[in-house]
Amino acid sequence: MRLSVRLNFSLVAGVTLVSLAIALYQAQIETRGLKRDLEHQAALLADGLEKSAAPLVASQSGRQLKWLVDRFQSTIWYGPDRHLVHYMIRGGEYLNVVAIVPSTGEVEQRWTVPATTQDLVDAFAGWDDRAAAMLSKAEDVSCWAMYYRLRDPIWLDGRVALLGDACHAMLPFMAQGAAQSIEDGATLAACLRERGASDVASALLRYEALRLPRATRLQEMSRANKTRFHLHDGPAQQARDAQMAERGDRSIPAIRWLYAHDASALGSAAPPATS
Repeated sequence: MRLSVRLNFSLVAGVTLVSLAIALYQAQIETRGLKRDLEHQAALLADGLEKSAAPLVASQSGRQLKWLVDRFQSTIWYGPDRHLVHYMIRGGEYLNVVAIVPSTGEVEQRWTVPATTQDLVDAFAGWDDRAAAMLSKAEDVSCWAMYYRLRDPIWLDGRVALLGDACHAMLPFMAQGAAQSIEDGATLAACLRERGASDVASALLRYEALRLPRATRLQEMSRANKTRFHLHDGPAQQARDAQMAERGDRSIPAIRWLYAHDASALGSAAPPATS
């Protein structure tokens, strides 16, 4: 059977990308190597070499890195004009590192540039020693520019519908890009199942009506977090930190609307944003 599909590219005409003058570094750290180093350091101390310089250095380095292999939580560091995120992947085999920093003219022009471990370390010079110790272990470092894509108000053209990054590409500051694509698929499948093959057009309209407000809200929140995460010391930064200390961005009440959402339940779109 031969399947022929004709796409009408008017759906994506006029897409606008806005430079945010920021770049993203991504790298991975093999935790097996970290654990091996820690075991070696522990052995040095156990061998009664505490009078030499080596155990002192090893002990200090161990304290800087041990916390990485003892926790599986996602960790976020906020600072002026940049932030750093890291979390375990592949069952703890690797630590994934994502760093957002001010961009350079070269990155803006070329979109992607070669990067080194030292580039990553230098980008966070003056930060907590634990950050430098962690970043010095990074491997396979990559760097690319980040752009904001203006939202698409229309996802449909006849019987063709967009989903995922094709219609709501978003910055990674809510960690929702892939998740929202999966939600799109679940809602689209539910709409088609509800309306049936004889009424595809209305199923697609329902899909768009349900998904567009929620995806747009997350696009806007992700962009706002670029500013919120990178505040300089001052009243705004203090207010942000106080809010996080009081209830936290990831408290159950704060994120229930996001993580308790059932994309296959065809009730209503996301609730209105609240301050």
